Amino acid sequence: MVPVMPVDLSIVVPVYNAEGMIGDSVARIVRAMAPVGLNYEILLRDDGSADRSREVLEQTAFEYSQVKCYYNPSNAGLGATLRKLFKDAQGGKIVYCDCDLPFGAGAIPVLLRGLEFSDIVVASRYRGALNKVPFARKVASRLYYCLCRLLFRVPVADIGSGSVAIRRDVLERLDLTSRGFDIHAEFYIKASRQGYRIDEISMAAQAATQGSFRIWRHGPRVMFDTIRLYGQFMNVRQRAKGNG
Repeated sequence: MVPVMPVDLSIVVPVYNAEGMIGDSVARIVRAMAPVGLNYEILLRDDGSADRSREVLEQTAFEYSQVKCYYNPSNAGLGATLRKLFKDAQGGKIVYCDCDLPFGAGAIPVLLRGLEFSDIVVASRYRGALNKVPFARKVASRLYYCLCRLLFRVPVADIGSGSVAIRRDVLERLDLTSRGFDIHAEFYIKASRQGYRIDEISMAAQAATQGSFRIWRHGPRVMFDTIRLYGQFMNVRQRAKGNG
């Protein structure tokens, strides 16, 4: 009987209407991981895409033994999809990447090296490196950062980075509950409040691609959900004071 090798690393990728980038992104990840020498898996979960993403995912899983694909029966939101991916992941280290690989596949080994000294490592557009972020995205991102800084003192500048590494034991203690894009804020809020070390590494972002987030469509909802999250934290604090 062939022994089953433990999984060192899980690379988790949420997918939504991404038929044109899935195959290329997986190929780039596999090439970037070739010299690293870790036993790894690539988990992709489709969030009810309306295009050919499912068909492309099935073909990609056939081509690469490292790939495992999962499918939400309907659109559940980024937070719900990520939480399922985190639950399915087997690795002691986990890297979350947006499907368009905003910092390139080469960011993954860099983030992993950072985990030797930190609990969470974030690739950042806003720490040091000069990145030409589209004006609308930059304004929306900075406003959201200011909101999260004001409400929660979130220590991360690029909250929606889309390239993050975390130790599995840390992730399991965060008890994430968000269903939408506000999962990014919840992730850093809970990690910082529990005292975990978060390092934000300056990296050059790749050319901007059309991801699933739309500022005018999703932005107001993210703001609302983040303020609602603040209400939840305040309620927990009040109950703690009452019990004390």
